[in-house]
Amino acid sequence: MWPPMIELPLPESISSEEKARELIRMWHSEDGELTVTIDGWLDNPNVCGRLIVDLAVLIAKEYVATNVWRGTLEAALYRILSAADVEIQNPTNSPVLE
Repeated sequence: MWPPMIELPLPESISSEEKARELIRMWHSEDGELTVTIDGWLDNPNVCGRLIVDLAVLIAKEYVATNVWRGTLEAALYRILSAADVEIQNPTNSPVLE
């Protein structure tokens, strides 16, 4: 059984920024379904591609900053992008979080 759904808090660094906007929301259900909604600003696949890379870099930085990953930023980013490349080349049908 999964814990109750929570909404992640707005980062302190942008909480008072009037021009900040949420670009993407992604959910992973208990049965393995992934669902995403995107802001209309992301109306170009090129912009989404850049956003995906920015997201990978930010996730790698967060792993290192929170000690979730004990390696370097570069190693964390390499692992994220390598896993993404493998998934693009050979998509899996199994849920991400099992």
